[in-house]
Amino acid sequence: MAFNRTVISDWGDIHVLAKHGWLYRGQRSADWPLQTSLERCCNRQKILALDQSRIESELFREFRRAYHQYANHIPDASSCLEWMSLMQHHGAPTRLLDFTYSIYVAAYFALESAEGDAAVWAFNGPWALGESIERFHSAAKPNWERLREPFREEHERFLIPIFFRRTICPSCLSAESVSAERTTSSSERRVPCSRRRHSFVR
Repeated sequence: MAFNRTVISDWGDIHVLAKHGWLYRGQRSADWPLQTSLERCCNRQKILALDQSRIESELFREFRRAYHQYANHIPDASSCLEWMSLMQHHGAPTRLLDFTYSIYVAAYFALESAEGDAAVWAFNGPWALGESIERFHSAAKPNWERLREPFREEHERFLIPIFFRRTICPSCLSAESVSAERTTSSSERRVPCSRRRHSFVR
């Protein structure tokens, strides 16, 4: 899949790259793909692809079974997205990938413990939402106010791979999207290691 790639040579550039409505994710290595915590967990444990969906289902079931002991509000059983967001918030492996509306927050997480070149991934929010509507039209509507409550300060949002055995890069994008639209709606901002020191001096 094609992404626009921009290498930041000066911190003044980041203000130009900040766009209203875009979603950003910082990663401390520019070589890392966009993978969810569930994908990384399965890879670390060397879980076979045929078993990964079963593992996800077991984690999902066990979390729902125990959650009532720690919270007053229990989502509807059919509200899968709300359940997954709660799992993500409490540190369980899920197929959700955290994003933020702030390129500055994303840059902080990218650089906080970076040892080499870091990256900030960017997706056009309205475009990503439009791509998702048809895919999720039959899903139960989550309680968005309750979803947002724990994340109001971070302005956190998620992207979700539709096909679990594929990473977020091809999965979150429609196969029908033209190449030009993909390129203008998603990009990688690479932050060289040499710029990390300057980011914390200022």
